[in-house]
Order: sequence, then structure tokens, then C-alpha cells
Amino acid sequence: MSGFRILCDKYVTALSSNVGSVGEVATLLEQTTGSDQEKKTCLDVAFRKALLNKVLASDQIVKSYVELSFESSQAGYCSTSTPYYVLADVFDCLTLDRCQEIFSYVEEKSALFASEAPANRNVVLRLCNDLIRRCSKSINTLFCGRIQIMLAKIFPISERSGLNLQSQFNLENITEYNTSSENIETPMDTDSKEVTFLFYQTLWSIQDYFRNPNQISNDAHWKKMEDTVKEICRIFENYKHEGSCPVSNEEAYFAKFLTSERLLTLQISDSNFRRHILVQILTLFQYLTGDVKFKPNKLVLSEPRKFWIRDTTSKIYSILSDTPPEATNLFSTSSLF
Repeated sequence: MSGFRILCDKYVTALSSNVGSVGEVATLLEQTTGSDQEKKTCLDVAFRKALLNKVLASDQIVKSYVELSFESSQAGYCSTSTPYYVLADVFDCLTLDRCQEIFSYVEEKSALFASEAPANRNVVLRLCNDLIRRCSKSINTLFCGRIQIMLAKIFPISERSGLNLQSQFNLENITEYNTSSENIETPMDTDSKEVTFLFYQTLWSIQDYFRNPNQISNDAHWKKMEDTVKEICRIFENYKHEGSCPVSNEEAYFAKFLTSERLLTLQISDSNFRRHILVQILTLFQYLTGDVKFKPNKLVLSEPRKFWIRDTTSKIYSILSDTPPEATNLFSTSSLF
């Protein structure tokens, strides 16, 4: 074991200092004695240990070091799994801010990852899941999106780890809003006779059916959902030509809805906000009418209810097609789903 440690320490020292190319790695291996398997095993260990001496360097040096491990793996000097563990170690050692910068390297490698063996791809999957767990849901939303997009490029759409096989809903995603007019500290800022506190409650109550659509199997809940959607569509139709100022994707993004009653008038005037709500309703309708394996049997819709959903879906598409900006593109895209 002492010989193994000596060889590992030699490789660690070399990788930490002067070895920066796959050619220099080959030279290093030639200058040491031992079987090819011993050298490969030592190099596997050395790549991960030497990382501790590189991780505090600049992002470019860290990326170059990880790239060296990939090139060494492709040349057969170290195991095929080694660069993936090195990559995982990098993200384990760095702050979240630096992880966001270095993640661009992972995105550049997505085509290679997609063609790799499942064992190596699973290392990337664990790496990404660990990053998502470290991210704040309200602050790091863009980074979480980048991670999810990258995973979608690596894994096929049929990958079980990315599927909701039992159609489970996130019942903890509760949208909190003011349910009593007695709790209003500041009067609602609105000149409209229709945008009232009653409509405020109606608008936000629909979120509970998005969170748990299975409760609609109850006749009372169906009636409430139907009346709520009708009222939302009626109000939104009166605003469909407003809010036509073009906005960037960043400005249109909602990480979590703000539900203060004082913001209602501004929200209703925002075409992107209205479109978010309408697309959510379309998604609910798709679930109710679709063939979902684990959907409760009692949620089978009668013909009158199916007809109402088809009629309301057409109405929503009509509102979307008249709601700027880029109404035509949104209408054609949402129709595909």
C-alpha cells in the first residue's frame, strides 16, 4: 500500500502544478513504474485529490482541470467515471454563485452526457438534483430552469426519474390570500365596478383546483370551479386588448403569485398575468378530459360537463388570441398542447 500511496502523491503533485494537457498526463504515466491498471487506479484517485488544490483558482482553471480529466478518460488513462466524479466534487466544493458560472461547462457537455453510459449520466443527475436542493425557490429560479433544461437534453422523455408516474400533485403548494374583507388594511385601488373584493377571492380560489384537481369530482366543487372559471373569463374578456406593451421574458416571469388585494387592478391590467391564469385553466381542463392512468374513477366526466369544457376552452383560446403581445404565437403554441 505504501507504493500505491507514493504513486498517488506523485500524481497529485503533478496534477496540482505543472500537468495541464493530456500529453503531459501521458508523459507522467510513462515516467512511473507499475502496471497499466495500477497507474489508472492511482490517476483516478489523484484527479479527485488534486482538485482540492485547484478549486479555489479561477473558474477558467477549474473548467480546464475538469476538461483534462475528460480528455484523460477518453485517452484511456483513467476510468470513464472519473471525470464525472471530479465534476460532482467541483460543485460540492463551490458556493452557489460560482456553481452558476461553472455550470455553463456542464451545458456545453450535454451532447456528450446524453451519449454516455447510464451510470455516468446518473452521476450528473445526482449532481443536478443536489444543486436544485441548494437553490432558493424564489431567488435562484433561473438557475433551476437552466438545470432542468440541461437534464431534459441528457435524458429521454421516457426517463422514469423525471416522470410523475402516479400523477401525484403537490398538495403543499397552497396559495394564500385574504379571505375576509374585514382584514383589508388599505382599500383596494380600483375604479372598476367589476374588479371587487369578491372577484379578488374568486380569482385566487381557482388556484386550489390547480393544486388538487381531484377534488372536482365532488359536485359542489365542480359547481364552484365552473362558476369561478366563468367569472374569470367574463372579466378577462373586458381586458383582453389591454396591457399591449412589449415586455422581456424576465419581466413576464412569475416565480410565485403576489396575492395582495391592493395589487389586483395592476395584475388584471397585465396581459401576461391574465395569460398565466388562462393557460393554467387550460392545463386543468386537459387533465380532466385526458386519459390519465391514476386519475380517480369518480372523476369521469358526464357528457354535459365535457361539452362545457370544450365550449369554455374555445372561449379561452379566443381571449388568448386577442391578448397582446404576440397573441398569435401564444395561441398557436398553446393549441399544440
